[in-house]
Amino acid sequence: MQQHADTNTRGSAPRPGAAAPSDSVDIAKETKRAPLERLGTVGAVLAAAACPVCFPKVALIGAALGFGALAPFEGYFAAAVQVLFVVALAGQIIAFPRHRNRWLLALAGASTVLQFVAYYAFGSSALMQLSLAGLVSASIWLVVELRRTAKRGL
Repeated sequence: MQQHADTNTRGSAPRPGAAAPSDSVDIAKETKRAPLERLGTVGAVLAAAACPVCFPKVALIGAALGFGALAPFEGYFAAAVQVLFVVALAGQIIAFPRHRNRWLLALAGASTVLQFVAYYAFGSSALMQLSLAGLVSASIWLVVELRRTAKRGL
Protein backbone atom coordinates (compact mmCIF):
# COMPACT_ATOMS: atom_id res chain seq x y z
CA MET A 1 0.00 0.00 0.00
CA GLN A 2 1.38 3.40 -0.96
CA GLN A 3 1.04 6.32 1.43
CA HIS A 4 0.04 9.83 0.32
CA ALA A 5 2.94 12.32 0.53
CA ASP A 6 1.11 14.65 2.89
CA THR A 7 0.39 12.06 5.58
CA ASN A 8 2.65 10.94 8.38
CA THR A 9 4.04 7.40 8.58
CA ARG A 10 0.87 6.03 10.16
CA GLY A 11 -1.32 7.51 7.42
CA SER A 12 -3.74 9.01 9.90
CA ALA A 13 -3.45 12.79 9.65
CA PRO A 14 -1.73 15.31 7.42
CA ARG A 15 1.66 16.57 8.51
CA PRO A 16 1.67 19.96 10.23
CA GLY A 17 2.17 22.71 7.67
CA ALA A 18 1.30 20.45 4.73
CA ALA A 19 -1.23 21.96 2.40
CA ALA A 20 -4.37 20.03 1.66
CA PRO A 21 -4.72 19.14 -2.03
CA SER A 22 -7.88 21.23 -2.35
CA ASP A 23 -6.35 24.46 -0.92
CA SER A 24 -5.23 25.85 -4.26
CA VAL A 25 -8.59 24.97 -5.81
CA ASP A 26 -10.45 26.73 -2.97
CA ILE A 27 -8.31 29.87 -3.30
CA ALA A 28 -8.92 30.04 -7.04
CA LYS A 29 -12.64 29.43 -6.49
CA GLU A 30 -12.92 32.20 -3.87
CA THR A 31 -11.09 34.81 -5.96
CA LYS A 32 -13.19 34.02 -9.03
CA ARG A 33 -16.40 34.72 -7.10
CA ALA A 34 -15.90 38.48 -7.17
CA PRO A 35 -16.44 39.27 -10.88
CA LEU A 36 -19.02 41.99 -10.20
CA GLU A 37 -16.63 43.92 -7.99
CA ARG A 38 -13.76 43.50 -10.48
CA LEU A 39 -15.94 44.59 -13.38
CA GLY A 40 -16.93 47.71 -11.48
CA THR A 41 -13.38 48.62 -10.50
CA VAL A 42 -11.77 47.96 -13.87
CA GLY A 43 -14.63 49.71 -15.64
CA ALA A 44 -14.40 52.72 -13.34
CA VAL A 45 -10.66 53.05 -13.94
CA LEU A 46 -11.06 52.76 -17.72
CA ALA A 47 -13.95 55.24 -17.76
CA ALA A 48 -11.93 57.62 -15.59
CA ALA A 49 -9.05 57.37 -18.06
CA ALA A 50 -11.41 58.65 -20.77
CA CYS A 51 -12.65 61.56 -18.65
CA PRO A 52 -9.91 64.26 -18.61
CA VAL A 53 -11.94 66.95 -16.82
CA CYS A 54 -12.86 64.73 -13.86
CA PHE A 55 -9.62 62.76 -13.59
CA PRO A 56 -6.79 64.78 -15.21
CA LYS A 57 -3.93 62.62 -13.89
CA VAL A 58 -5.62 59.36 -14.87
CA ALA A 59 -6.54 60.88 -18.23
CA LEU A 60 -2.83 61.21 -19.03
CA ILE A 61 -2.65 57.43 -19.04
CA GLY A 62 -5.88 57.30 -21.03
CA ALA A 63 -4.46 59.66 -23.66
CA ALA A 64 -1.39 57.46 -23.95
CA LEU A 65 -3.70 54.48 -24.55
CA GLY A 66 -5.64 56.37 -27.23
CA PHE A 67 -8.69 57.28 -25.16
CA GLY A 68 -8.32 60.92 -26.24
CA ALA A 69 -10.50 60.11 -29.25
CA LEU A 70 -13.37 59.51 -26.83
CA ALA A 71 -13.35 63.13 -25.56
CA PRO A 72 -16.71 64.00 -27.21
CA PHE A 73 -18.33 61.34 -25.01
CA GLU A 74 -16.85 62.61 -21.76
CA GLY A 75 -20.24 63.24 -20.16
CA TYR A 76 -21.21 59.62 -20.70
CA PHE A 77 -17.96 58.44 -19.19
CA ALA A 78 -18.48 60.64 -16.11
CA ALA A 79 -21.85 58.95 -15.59
CA ALA A 80 -20.30 55.54 -16.30
CA VAL A 81 -17.69 56.11 -13.60
CA GLN A 82 -20.43 56.72 -11.05
CA VAL A 83 -22.44 53.68 -12.13
CA LEU A 84 -19.34 51.48 -12.04
CA PHE A 85 -18.47 52.73 -8.55
CA VAL A 86 -21.90 51.52 -7.42
CA VAL A 87 -21.35 48.19 -9.22
CA ALA A 88 -18.00 47.77 -7.44
CA LEU A 89 -19.62 48.58 -4.09
CA ALA A 90 -22.38 46.03 -4.81
CA GLY A 91 -19.69 43.44 -5.50
CA GLN A 92 -18.00 44.30 -2.22
CA ILE A 93 -21.31 43.93 -0.36
CA ILE A 94 -21.93 40.55 -2.01
CA ALA A 95 -18.42 39.38 -1.07
CA PHE A 96 -18.74 40.58 2.54
CA PRO A 97 -20.23 37.35 3.99
CA ARG A 98 -17.19 35.42 2.75
CA HIS A 99 -14.55 37.62 4.39
CA ARG A 100 -16.49 39.54 7.11
CA ASN A 101 -13.96 42.37 7.12
CA ARG A 102 -15.87 45.52 8.03
CA TRP A 103 -12.87 47.78 7.34
CA LEU A 104 -12.71 46.57 3.76
CA LEU A 105 -16.40 47.20 3.23
CA ALA A 106 -16.06 50.61 4.91
CA LEU A 107 -13.23 51.58 2.55
CA ALA A 108 -15.30 50.63 -0.50
CA GLY A 109 -18.35 52.45 0.86
CA ALA A 110 -16.38 55.56 1.80
CA SER A 111 -14.72 55.63 -1.63
CA THR A 112 -18.10 55.43 -3.34
CA VAL A 113 -19.63 58.15 -1.15
CA LEU A 114 -16.55 60.32 -1.66
CA GLN A 115 -16.91 59.93 -5.43
CA PHE A 116 -20.45 61.31 -5.38
CA VAL A 117 -19.67 64.06 -2.86
CA ALA A 118 -16.60 65.14 -4.85
CA TYR A 119 -18.55 65.21 -8.11
CA TYR A 120 -21.81 66.82 -7.01
CA ALA A 121 -20.91 68.90 -3.93
CA PHE A 122 -17.36 70.10 -4.51
CA GLY A 123 -16.48 69.41 -8.15
CA SER A 124 -12.99 68.55 -6.96
CA SER A 125 -10.90 66.38 -9.27
CA ALA A 126 -8.43 65.74 -6.42
CA LEU A 127 -11.18 64.19 -4.29
CA MET A 128 -12.44 62.18 -7.27
CA GLN A 129 -8.95 60.81 -7.82
CA LEU A 130 -8.68 60.00 -4.12
CA SER A 131 -11.97 58.09 -4.32
CA LEU A 132 -10.72 56.17 -7.35
CA ALA A 133 -7.52 55.27 -5.48
CA GLY A 134 -9.63 54.11 -2.54
CA LEU A 135 -11.77 51.91 -4.79
CA VAL A 136 -8.72 50.32 -6.42
CA SER A 137 -7.19 49.75 -2.96
CA ALA A 138 -10.39 48.10 -1.76
CA SER A 139 -10.41 45.83 -4.80
CA ILE A 140 -6.83 44.72 -4.23
CA TRP A 141 -7.56 44.23 -0.54
CA LEU A 142 -10.60 42.12 -1.43
CA VAL A 143 -8.48 39.73 -3.51
CA VAL A 144 -5.98 39.39 -0.66
CA GLU A 145 -8.76 38.94 1.92
CA LEU A 146 -10.56 36.26 -0.10
CA ARG A 147 -7.31 34.32 -0.50
CA ARG A 148 -6.59 34.62 3.20
CA THR A 149 -10.03 33.39 4.22
CA ALA A 150 -9.90 30.56 1.67
CA LYS A 151 -6.61 29.38 3.18
CA ARG A 152 -8.06 29.47 6.68
CA GLY A 153 -11.15 27.63 5.55
CA LEU A 154 -13.58 30.28 6.74
